Amino acid sequence: MSGVRGAIEDVRAHSGWVIRDGDSIDLWRDNWCSPISLKDWINDDYIPWNDLHAKVSSIIVEGRWVIPISCCFTY
Repeated sequence: MSGVRGAIEDVRAHSGWVIRDGDSIDLWRDNWCSPISLKDWINDDYIPWNDLHAKVSSIIVEGRWVIPISCCFTY
């Protein structure tokens, strides 16, 4: 690959997120934990996505990720 397209793909392959407190990262729509967003990974049109506005900070408690157990068994 050459040119800008190759450079963009190279940057994406070697980039990552700095989570910090998670206040500015959309839990569902940003691709903070995988190459695609959780919304796209779950891919369920029956979920009311417009009503979900959680930030990553909502699952960080005392510096650790705390995933509600109900989410662990849903998908």
